[in-house]
Amino acid sequence: MRSDAGKISFGKYATDWIKERPNLRPRTIELYGYLFRTHLKPTFGDKPLSEIKEPHVRQ
Repeated sequence: MRSDAGKISFGKYATDWIKERPNLRPRTIELYGYLFRTHLKPTFGDKPLSEIKEPHVRQ
């Protein structure tokens, strides 16, 4: 693992994660995109992964 891996934003990580799964069905990609845009990106989109802690996710 790279030492700067935690510096990547959650938004970049999430977008890349979906792109790296070529076997997802189109509706699944659509659903994941919707969930990301609606629920995750507003809160975590620009935040570095290393700054996201369990209490933030629970909140």
